[in-house]
Amino acid sequence: MKLYKIKRPLRLTFVLLFVIGGALGLSVFYATNSDIIKIKSNDLKEVFSSKDLQTNVDEDETIQISSMDDIDKAIAFLPRFCVPEYIPEGYSLRTLEINKMEILNSYFARYHFSKNEEDYFLIHIRSTPEQGLQAVYDAEGKWIELKDRNILKWLNPVENTYGVNVVDVARILYITGSISHEEMMRIAEGLKLY
Repeated sequence: MKLYKIKRPLRLTFVLLFVIGGALGLSVFYATNSDIIKIKSNDLKEVFSSKDLQTNVDEDETIQISSMDDIDKAIAFLPRFCVPEYIPEGYSLRTLEINKMEILNSYFARYHFSKNEEDYFLIHIRSTPEQGLQAVYDAEGKWIELKDRNILKWLNPVENTYGVNVVDVARILYITGSISHEEMMRIAEGLKLY
């Protein structure tokens, strides 16, 4: 008895026929059993919309202020916060927005300071678990270690951007904008961490 080898194009044809047949079979099954599938998907919706499992957006809280005179409201809202004690001359707070997410026990915040339409700087703050800090420590730049924080002064010549990152036990801060690297460093060193 002589065995014949199946040629590659013929194998490809069998695979394509198998895939097409499977897709047709599934579409016929879906068409004939669509009522059953709808019932099952509605049951799943009820299970995942129960009060026990639902993540309620209303539990997340947001505060927005537009003056450093109101910074006490931000500290009361989020006791583990940080406040810049040094602000370059001529700059004022445009907005500070804090988003607190109860379910994740974390927050995101953004200070936006400006002098005019072109001169600005931003401080982004993100709370993070300790393992999330490793990505920042892997970044390249000049590291400065202080008693309560580490500061990374970085430069990206490809994108022509620069900034400063501040890392403490539970937060990462990113300072970027049109101010000089030296001004960013002064802000980073003068942050009051609560």
